Amino acid sequence: MKPKVLIVDTHPVQYRSPIYAAITEGDEVDLSVVYYNDASVRGYHDVEFGKEVKWDSSLLAGHRHDIMIPDAQSTCAGFFGFAQIRPKDVLERYQPDIIIIHSLNNLVGFKFAFFAKLKGIACWLRVETQDEAFVRKSKAKSLARRFIYRAAYRFFDGAFCFGELNKKHLLTHGFKDKDIVYSRFSTVDRARLLTPDVKEHRRSKVRSSLSISARDLVVGFFGKLIPKKDPSIVLEACRALARSTDRNVVCLVVGSGELESDLRDRFRDHDNVTYHFVGFVNQLQITDYYLATDILVLPSRREGEVWGLVCNEALQAGCAVVMSDAVGAALEFGHLERCGIFPTGDLDRLVNILAHLSTFERSFDWAAPYIADYSTEAAATAITAVAARYGKRQ
Repeated sequence: MKPKVLIVDTHPVQYRSPIYAAITEGDEVDLSVVYYNDASVRGYHDVEFGKEVKWDSSLLAGHRHDIMIPDAQSTCAGFFGFAQIRPKDVLERYQPDIIIIHSLNNLVGFKFAFFAKLKGIACWLRVETQDEAFVRKSKAKSLARRFIYRAAYRFFDGAFCFGELNKKHLLTHGFKDKDIVYSRFSTVDRARLLTPDVKEHRRSKVRSSLSISARDLVVGFFGKLIPKKDPSIVLEACRALARSTDRNVVCLVVGSGELESDLRDRFRDHDNVTYHFVGFVNQLQITDYYLATDILVLPSRREGEVWGLVCNEALQAGCAVVMSDAVGAALEFGHLERCGIFPTGDLDRLVNILAHLSTFERSFDWAAPYIADYSTEAAATAITAVAARYGKRQ
């Protein structure tokens, strides 16, 4: 008999739902996913993007699921929100052999862990939490945070870790190394099945539509135009880089947010630097913009960038990548030949790294050997392998 697996998640997320579909397709476990709400599927107002967001790829395809609150207006409801969800009843209905909880940002997640422990159901954790995403100035709050995590993690039999900083957090707050399994942060690789010729065609098509020549150096910022992401330093770096190179530097800004108007006003084309603001680009089209980009920069401040999924997507498309030292993924990818890390807010260091990376010839597949462990399939395989342990105990 296949082990019965229940995953508890807040809402369908574009980089997690494909993992659930891959687990289901593997057909080694009997998987069900319970979502608190489906606002991300129906469309919602994203405050940080500053617009209505509805993903153009199916977030519910390929896996059995249940929506606990189908009329929720937002994916978030605060720590005490979604109180109408009754974890005890959910566990009684599904009778899982193992439950995997994807968030403890809400009291509901704690309740699921508590009742799983009470019923003797194996309970595993898979969260993106790490301890270095914020500057924590209050020792009292840090001690309280540590106490809460250590108390909460006692309810879990093990944990899946997204990466090195996530593992460090889990070890610091009570998990033993033997109880941690890598299921790394993954994004759907939409470039994987494209031939080199198709990739080149799509790259050229986007660049041509923006009047970007084959020789131009394209430096991209992909994401929300908000203070946390610090997009202005990328635009400033492009202006500085353009003064020291004979190539035309194109700054490609893909995204929207509260800073967009100010950035458009402050940064105008000048000499051999050009700025393109293309706005929000949805999932099915964004790969082409990565292919058109030579170097991606994620310059986030230390205000909660626990990972930085655009780094994964850029590497899948063969971009060189520069990250600030506040980006969680920097520890994973910063050592690669075509990657770089700069101290948060250090414009001079960023410009120097961009100058170095601009010397590499564009390659679509240079990162393929490194990014394989961060694939949807690898994450699904790790989760399935753990679930299979509990099936053998029946």
